[in-house]
Amino acid sequence: MWKERLLSQRSNIAYWSPLVLIVFLITLHTTAFAGVTKEFSNDDSEIQTTQEFYTDSIIETSQSEDRFGENNSDYFGGEYSESYSYKQINGPEEVLEDSAETLDGRLGLITMSCFILILFCFMNRKEKISINKFVSFNSIKGYLMLFIGVISLISVFTITSGLSDYSDEIADSDIDWDVDEGIWGSATAEFESPFDGESITFYQEWGPDFMMLALFVFSMIALIGGIANISYLKEDLEIEDAPVWIKDSKTFSLANRHSVTALWIVLVVAIIGSVAAPWQTINQEWEVEQTSESSVSEEINVTTHSSEISWNMNPFYMQFDNDTALGNASFEGEETSSYDSYKEHSELSDSSAVMLELRWPLICAIIIGIFMLMQRYVGKFSSTISGTNNGWILLILTSILLIFSYGAIGNFEDEMSKKIDNDLQELSPSWDHEVSHSEIRSSISGSKLGSAFSSSSTVTPGEVTFDSTSSAILTTWSPAIGYYFAIIIPFAIFAILSAQYGPIVIDSINDYQSIKEFEIKFDSKSWVAKPTIIALVTLLITSSIGMGLGELMFDSKSSAPASIYKWDLDFQQSWIGDYEEIVMNDQDSYQNELDNGLNGIPSQFELLLACDESNTGLTNEQPDSISWKINPPEGTDLFGEMNQGELQCTDGVFILEPIFSWRAIINLPKSEFAETEEDYLNQFSVEGGGLGAWDVEVVANVKGGTTEFDEDTDLQLYFQFRSRGIGNVTVEKIS
Repeated sequence: MWKERLLSQRSNIAYWSPLVLIVFLITLHTTAFAGVTKEFSNDDSEIQTTQEFYTDSIIETSQSEDRFGENNSDYFGGEYSESYSYKQINGPEEVLEDSAETLDGRLGLITMSCFILILFCFMNRKEKISINKFVSFNSIKGYLMLFIGVISLISVFTITSGLSDYSDEIADSDIDWDVDEGIWGSATAEFESPFDGESITFYQEWGPDFMMLALFVFSMIALIGGIANISYLKEDLEIEDAPVWIKDSKTFSLANRHSVTALWIVLVVAIIGSVAAPWQTINQEWEVEQTSESSVSEEINVTTHSSEISWNMNPFYMQFDNDTALGNASFEGEETSSYDSYKEHSELSDSSAVMLELRWPLICAIIIGIFMLMQRYVGKFSSTISGTNNGWILLILTSILLIFSYGAIGNFEDEMSKKIDNDLQELSPSWDHEVSHSEIRSSISGSKLGSAFSSSSTVTPGEVTFDSTSSAILTTWSPAIGYYFAIIIPFAIFAILSAQYGPIVIDSINDYQSIKEFEIKFDSKSWVAKPTIIALVTLLITSSIGMGLGELMFDSKSSAPASIYKWDLDFQQSWIGDYEEIVMNDQDSYQNELDNGLNGIPSQFELLLACDESNTGLTNEQPDSISWKINPPEGTDLFGEMNQGELQCTDGVFILEPIFSWRAIINLPKSEFAETEEDYLNQFSVEGGGLGAWDVEVVANVKGGTTEFDEDTDLQLYFQFRSRGIGNVTVEKIS
């Protein structure tokens, strides 16, 4: 009895199994095929990490407490994940790379086969193909499903084989593991620390992940569905098929009747979404800890702050969500969101170029979409360009398909994977934060932990304050909804073509006379009118521009921001000057000139003078003095310094005093970052002038005694002036 009931469901299994396969297909592409859990423990602590192995990457999840300490166990919600490529790992995990590559290829084959299966079902939704019993709707569907089932089942054994190899690698390693071998296995190693003798334990366990279960169920559905369809080849098999579920309901009939319209709606929404929505998103979570310590107090003040930053990239705009509190010491600020030009975000210079290449394809797709709507819904336009409705639909869909398949869109994933890692390596919302990551794999999606550190000190009378800021940064990046809209477009086009023209093809195959009739109905005269030819040429040119010609004529990458580099400034300083010792009589004048024109950029000028009484009177001696005056070069700003004065002489004491000192204002670059060497050098300047001849005049004022016996006729002048100049200014690119 139960056998009859089970066999009677053959029709339901044959009908619905392709749809179930599509649902499971999503699971196969989003789950890991293997997992490894590792634990390290000693007398005081325990650290655990989990590795999930996907076909294109490895995701390692760790506990925040293990990495940042008990006080920071809430970082990133308590745990964080990092992604690695198989090329970045060492150890037994390397043996799983072959399994990952094999599974990746087979998943691609399974996906393509499922897509062909669904299209074939669309083509046969009205009339079923029937050439003979071996080439019919059910038989072809059965062949495809059996093929999918066999490939899926083989993939299950690929996973078990990879895990078996992993188990063997552990058993054969140099570490003395106590191994419980197998597909689901574990290993333990214990030893004493050579430093303090404490016991240390390593433990790991491994096994298949959810993908293997999904693959097994997927293969069973495919095989059972394939057998159910193939069973119709056996004409003498007496099975009374039960009615197909839902198929005869009004809801299903309505959905089937409007399926082509629904596909058109999906296509239109997908095109609009690909133009309007972001294609790539980058998110950063900042966990910042600021400490302040005083030299006169043992108290340490600790302040923490969490921030989330994101860049959402669309070919026509950049949505930047920032937290301004991250840029100041008090963490006072607000969360902001802005739509910016790519020119404003030089931190994403490499990935911006890839994103901007999508502009022409998307613009052309929109133009063709508008053309399609006008052809279908504007009667005057449709009658002017002539042609046939089916013909225009075929040409328009083919044009859009070519643009999205062979334009920049088709290469987006590969190009973004190659470029984005350059930006992510030191990515931060401000150049004031120097972020560093370990090696980031070239991939369109992933996650990586980075760090930033800065310190400063403040000196005040009696106290020195030391401030430091350390940040843990978790950067994640992945395609956004606009990219997935673009992926839907080719599938939607193929589905529309299959659903709209498939029945005609099937009918033609079933009846050869229909092919002749179909060919005769093609009216070539409706395609030779002048407006029609102009429309066809316009469609061809627009498609060519979208497929790459537009990028050759108008480089959209010119709108991308230039790369920013870190620079280091260096220069040399040299002195020139003169020194003289002169005996001067009363009202004698001494003049000297110093021309610094050949000593680089003037940064400092000094005049040093001293005078000795030399001869003195016997009684009532009055001090001698000298008067000095400086004439700086034209255009020199003395910044309030007096350029003349008087110096009283001393008796027997020779000390050169700095009478006049002029210093230029040196403006060093405010930031270490600039696009080019020239831009960085433009931030460096010296203000104040001072270039040319500095003239100095000194006049002696000799004062003798008040009697005829006082003889004080001269004084001794010690004269020195010098100028410092900046030369050999060089710039070195650091990174």
